[in-house]
Amino acid sequence: MVWTSARSRTAPAAVRERGRMRDVPPIAFGSKMGPLPTPALCGQSWEGFDVWWEDAVAGMHGVEFAIPFPSRISPEDQDAVTRRNVDWLSGHGLLRTGEMTERYLTMGLAEFAMRLYPTAVGPRLDMALDTLAWAVFVNDQLDGELGGDPQQVAGVVRELIAITAGPLGRSHGAGHPLVAAWADVWARQCAGMSEEWRRRAAGHWRLWFSGAIALAADRARGGAQPLHDHLQVRRAWIGAGAFSDLVEAAGGFEVPEELWDSVQWQGIQEACGDCLGMLNDVFSLAVDESTGRLHNTVVLLRRERGMSRGEAVAEVVEMARAAIDRWQRLQLDLPAVYEAFSLSAEQRRAAELFLGGIGTMVRANYDWYRHSGRYAPEFHRDGPAYAAALPSMAEAVDGSA
Repeated sequence: MVWTSARSRTAPAAVRERGRMRDVPPIAFGSKMGPLPTPALCGQSWEGFDVWWEDAVAGMHGVEFAIPFPSRISPEDQDAVTRRNVDWLSGHGLLRTGEMTERYLTMGLAEFAMRLYPTAVGPRLDMALDTLAWAVFVNDQLDGELGGDPQQVAGVVRELIAITAGPLGRSHGAGHPLVAAWADVWARQCAGMSEEWRRRAAGHWRLWFSGAIALAADRARGGAQPLHDHLQVRRAWIGAGAFSDLVEAAGGFEVPEELWDSVQWQGIQEACGDCLGMLNDVFSLAVDESTGRLHNTVVLLRRERGMSRGEAVAEVVEMARAAIDRWQRLQLDLPAVYEAFSLSAEQRRAAELFLGGIGTMVRANYDWYRHSGRYAPEFHRDGPAYAAALPSMAEAVDGSA
């Protein structure tokens, strides 16, 4: 991949030859790096701005990561899976109009879930997709006005954590639709799983929720943390632990719990999270630039190391490669860990099934980022249009809907 970097704030020049990135305006970082890109900044109408954004997104979509894991997909009928998911979202009041549904479908979440969890079918696949859709709704709420108030975020998170700590199946119909939907998908995740798995999964969701508080605190302060601290929060907010747990729940098996006590297993999970975070930061870069979001590794590399846009993207690609290398080295040590922990043949098969599953999960993210409509210019211009009619989750704090 050949990286180019524009140093002008003008509209993009013509597309370079195939395989090269396009010229785009430099990264904006609030008041520290100049104003956000807007039609006025680009000297164009919204139509011209869309061209700028499409150029920026196309540049990111041309970035190549060396992902050594195979692409797989569930044998389920995608249209049927999509219909069931839309029915679930509509039933919980999350999709309220035909326009919202149309915009939601441009993200391609059904195919994404089928690639994330290719062994899942029927209710297990529905559970995984509904959980994914719920998380996307929550993510976009927390990227909005709510996400700038740590106290409000903490109140919302308290409601969600209480569900993972309480009895399964308890009704939350009087609260915010996303709170009630969380109670539903959490109970479905836990169905048929052991108490040990439930405790671990609840902990991983708490980690994800706490990441939202950290991001809100940064926004309230007006700046992201230094790169090293940012990467720790990034691992939490990318949700690798929670969505890795769904490899088991969607596949109907469990990894031996004692493996989570090994440095090798924990190192693999951390490397998986790093890789997912780097993928997200590259493919969401144009969105983050245009909306002024602070928490992007490319942005922080430019700020702290004075890199050009292309250099910073190339560095993030290298960070992902290093994470995969670390993952593969640690995986070579696992047979000795299995032996030391006296794992049975069945337990070892479950561990290997999980490792294959999280590799597929990384590949599914890579494939989805390159094709999803979630990164189209109109999707984020005025906030995610698919969720425009939803009230803020801050209302869940005082129990109003």
